[in-house]
Amino acid sequence: MFLARGNRARGSSGSALPRCGANAHRRPVRAIGRQVSMMIRIGKALSVAALCLTAGSAPMPASDARAPAGASDAVETTDAAVLRFSPAVLDLGDLTIGTAGEGVMTVTNAGNAPVAIAAIRPACGCTKVSAAPTGEIAPGESFAIAVSLDPGKKPGANLVRSVHVALADGSVETFEITARVRTVIAIEPAVLEVAASGDAAVGAISLASIDGADFALTGAVPAGVLSAARMQSVDGVMTLTLDAAEWERAGRPTTVVLATDRRDAPELIVPIRSTEAVAMFRLPAAAGEGARRARLEARQGALLREIDAGLGGASMSSGFRMRLHRESGMLFVHGTARDLDAVRTAVAALPGSSGVRESDGGARAEADAAGR
Repeated sequence: MFLARGNRARGSSGSALPRCGANAHRRPVRAIGRQVSMMIRIGKALSVAALCLTAGSAPMPASDARAPAGASDAVETTDAAVLRFSPAVLDLGDLTIGTAGEGVMTVTNAGNAPVAIAAIRPACGCTKVSAAPTGEIAPGESFAIAVSLDPGKKPGANLVRSVHVALADGSVETFEITARVRTVIAIEPAVLEVAASGDAAVGAISLASIDGADFALTGAVPAGVLSAARMQSVDGVMTLTLDAAEWERAGRPTTVVLATDRRDAPELIVPIRSTEAVAMFRLPAAAGEGARRARLEARQGALLREIDAGLGGASMSSGFRMRLHRESGMLFVHGTARDLDAVRTAVAALPGSSGVRESDGGARAEADAAGR
C-alpha cells in the first residue's frame, strides 16, 4: 500500500521503530534466544502492519477527495421560482390614436415551489395592468394579467413597453408589450427641409388622410410658421407652406405641432430641418477677465464692423446671420452659399494682421462652442 510505504517504520510518536535483530550479533547464540528473537520480530511486524492499516483507513482530507469513476457531476439545487409568460411577447397589434389597446398575459409558475407575487409594475405611465394576485401560486398554476396600452399621439410609431413582475423573495421577472400606431394622416415629405433661397426660406409639405376623409386644422404651435390657403382639406389633402419671416421670429423651431379635428389624429408633428449653408471663422479669442478681456472684446467688435463694411451693398438673404462666441473667438455664419461667399470676400480684404481665418467644423463646432 502507498501509505504503508510512506509511513514505513514510523510509530504514532513519529520516532523510528528499531529493526529487529539490529544488535543480535552481540547476544549469545542460543536456540532459546533465537526463538525469543523471532517472536519479538513477529510481534513488531504485526504492530507495524496494524499501524499501516490504521493510517490507510483514515479518511482523506476533503481537498483530496475524488469522486468515483462514472459518478454524476450533478449539483444539488434548491427549488427556484421561475415564471413562464404566455405569449412570450404580448403583441397588441395596430392601435388607433385615442383608443387604448388591450390584451391579457398568462403567467405560470414553472418552478418547483410556491411563489407569491409582491407587485406588478409597468415601466411606463402609458401602460395599465391589473392588480397582483393574493396568496401563493402553486407549481404549475397560472394567473392572468390584464394589460391596457395608450398608443400616444405619434402616428407610425412602433411601441415596445415593459412590465415587471416582482416576487415576494425580491426577484423580478419582466415581459414585453409591442404595438404599432396607425397612420391616419400621412405627412409628405416626412421632414420639411428648409433651404435659404434668395430673400426667403421656402418649403412646403402635404397632409393626406389615409381613408380620404376630410379634416381641418384647428391650431399650431408655434403659430403662423406653417400656413395654408384654407384650413380645411379638399378630398382629404392639404398643402402647407413655410412662412420664412414667422419661422425666423419663432427662433427657427425644429418642429411644428398641428392640431386637427379628427379624434384618431388629434395632433400631427411636422419636423423641420434647415439645409442652409454654414461657415465658421476664427477671430482672436476674448479670454481672461477685467481690462484684458475688455480690450479683446473691443478688438473683436472692430473686426466685426470691418467684415460688415466689407459686405457693402451686397444683397443678403433673410436667413443670413452671424453669431460670435466671444470666449472661443468663433464666428458662425448662416445663410445661402452666396451669403457665405460674400463674407469670405470681406474676410479676405482684412489686413493679414487681423488674425481672422476660416476654419472647419461648421454646425458641430457651433454646438461645441455654445456648450462651453
